[in-house]
Amino acid sequence: MRKYSRVILDLKSHRHARHSRGALVAEMAVCLPILIWLTFAIIEYGIVINTTITLTQLTRDTARFVAIHGGEATTADASASTTGSIRAFLQTECSGTSINYSDLTLTVGTLTAPGVVTPNNASARTQGSTETVQISYPLGKKISVSAKFIPGLSAFIDPNAPYVKRSSVIMEKVPG
Repeated sequence: MRKYSRVILDLKSHRHARHSRGALVAEMAVCLPILIWLTFAIIEYGIVINTTITLTQLTRDTARFVAIHGGEATTADASASTTGSIRAFLQTECSGTSINYSDLTLTVGTLTAPGVVTPNNASARTQGSTETVQISYPLGKKISVSAKFIPGLSAFIDPNAPYVKRSSVIMEKVPG
């Protein structure tokens, strides 16, 4: 009698195992797309956060460069030489990052209204004056098409709407 009951229990557990495998496949079919979407959402958010931190650092470094070297004029056309040296500095700083220099828009000037930076030339950059460095970057170039389905990233999807960082500094006297 004992052998017989053991055989029946083994058959029942075998049927139950087969049924469990079917349920496992159905659960996986429901959960796997959600897990894949969640993985890509984490990756997309990481890309956005990395890019914004990099742009913040580039803006601060460029503003510091402007504060120290922004008023220097070495040629007759002071505006061109200073702006050129600022752009060359920014290009050098971009070389070690994931930011492409050709995608950036740099404005160095005076903050005249909230969010409005009016460009000025090097002669206007005197010791004690406040200068603002503004860098615009189309963050939509960093985000894939799958980001359309990720909440919170829809503001960054339009490649024509740039992400703007500003940093203001007070001009220093160049030691010399």
